Amino acid sequence: MSTPASIAVITRDEIDVRRAQSIRDLMRYAPGIYFSNDTDFRFQEVRARGFTVEQYLDGLRLQGGPFGFPRIDPYLIERAELITGPASILYGAASPGGIFNMVSKRPTEKAFGEVSLQTGSFDRIQGAFDVGGPVDKDKTLLYRITGIGLTANTQVDNIGEQRFAIAPAWTWRPNVDTTITFLTSYRQDPKGGAFALLPIQGTLVPGTYGQIPRNFFAGDLNYESLKYKQATAGYEFEHRFDDVFTVRQNVRYLHNELNYVEVQPSAFTTTGAGATLRLVDGRTIRRNFFSTNENLDTFAADNQLQAKFNMGPLQHTVLAGFDYQRFDFNNFARFAATNTLDILAPNYTQNILVPTAPFQNLDQHLQQRGLYVQDEAKLGRLTVLGGIRYDWAEGNTLAQNTGVRVLNDDQKPTGRIGAIYNFDSGVAPYVSYSTSFQPTSVGTLVNGQPGKPTTGEQYEAGVKYQPVGTNLMFTAAIYDLKQRNVLTTITGPGVPPNTTAQIGEVSSRGFEGSVVGSPLPGLSLRGQYRAGPGCLDSAPLDLSGFLPGYAERGALRFCRCVGRA
Repeated sequence: MSTPASIAVITRDEIDVRRAQSIRDLMRYAPGIYFSNDTDFRFQEVRARGFTVEQYLDGLRLQGGPFGFPRIDPYLIERAELITGPASILYGAASPGGIFNMVSKRPTEKAFGEVSLQTGSFDRIQGAFDVGGPVDKDKTLLYRITGIGLTANTQVDNIGEQRFAIAPAWTWRPNVDTTITFLTSYRQDPKGGAFALLPIQGTLVPGTYGQIPRNFFAGDLNYESLKYKQATAGYEFEHRFDDVFTVRQNVRYLHNELNYVEVQPSAFTTTGAGATLRLVDGRTIRRNFFSTNENLDTFAADNQLQAKFNMGPLQHTVLAGFDYQRFDFNNFARFAATNTLDILAPNYTQNILVPTAPFQNLDQHLQQRGLYVQDEAKLGRLTVLGGIRYDWAEGNTLAQNTGVRVLNDDQKPTGRIGAIYNFDSGVAPYVSYSTSFQPTSVGTLVNGQPGKPTTGEQYEAGVKYQPVGTNLMFTAAIYDLKQRNVLTTITGPGVPPNTTAQIGEVSSRGFEGSVVGSPLPGLSLRGQYRAGPGCLDSAPLDLSGFLPGYAERGALRFCRCVGRA
């Protein structure tokens, strides 16, 4: 209760009890969390306070392409941590929505073993194992190996899901002051699920020819495949010099590959002026061919020096560090209108029209360096936390299909300050101010110019309450959050997929409340309430200056909602 920010922790016990099968399952009841693209298998996107939450693994940022974002199975992690609101100080480039950090399972001093077998809907069969313990009697060498495999059908006909993942880890402790843990993993998805759109007629509204079943397959059997591979390797090093100074280094390399081919229903009406999927004549679905091959390599390192000391009545914990991130990505994607599909007499093995020329062929290299320092000062029951950070980010993106090269060179300071006071009653009110900085990455701006980095700032006030003698925690917070240079996807006639524009500034204000704990032996409780934007209202956007002949003008509108879970 010493951090002036909204923080939630999802423990391994809770993950097991709720049988979380995905990152979304993991975070479903965390304070302020909601999901976009909730039925789209390709994304693990999590949102809070109106913005995407940046995902981290073991304190290092996970970066990915449009479809090949790194995938982490919940069975391989020990716990998850959520910080809502800007948190750039220790974590670098991040959206103002917050930070979601997953912590990998690590070796333990106690030997253990676990094997599990599960089954479920759509012929799901899943097996997993988790074993580990000391290698030698002095417990200077520890190991742990965790693995999972599953196969299943899905709600959509002709679509399957398969996954195999393993995560070996080793810890070496040459002395009481030094520890190094090696963390590795490999994952392969021979079948990655489906992205299944259905028309509005026959689903949400009555159709000319009756109801379309939810399991209706609208693709083609010869062009329906998603294969994914991912490997990681890294280590965490810590050495304590004395009672004051400790150094840490955290390093990870990640490689992934994605091959995706699909014949998918078109997201446009017959006039191409909207984003609702409609039948042409009550029975015919217009479709697109889409394929992409993505290759990604990322490297991240974080170096820290911590000093704990007293200055009179003040107890200081100062953390200074330098981190580095590199992102190397290339893809080859094709997209075009193709054969239609008759819902009354579907032909799933047509002679599909496949485009030969790519609509996107990117070669992208990004790197970011950051320096930061933070001081946590305690005076009795009062804790004041303050920090400052400076980031340098460079990008080099070449669209090989057009020959257009875009260079980015951005730098920005960010900071935060906050205070919290812990009363004897268990009540802890706090206030904070924080900022964020995030360079733009994969995507195409409609004007062909490099995107400006997005920045955010937030004012927050809240209270945490842990009744004395109980295992319950109540939290409540109000916030006022703004983000500038927001990146938004643009759709419309003549606009290629993944085209984006920066729309200026959006604001988000709201309230969040949560309760978590165990009120009775054997009973665990977690709940949340939020009132505020599910998404945001933005300023009007004029596309006429970007796309010749595109004269439509108007505001991009997003929903506002009050939600509870």
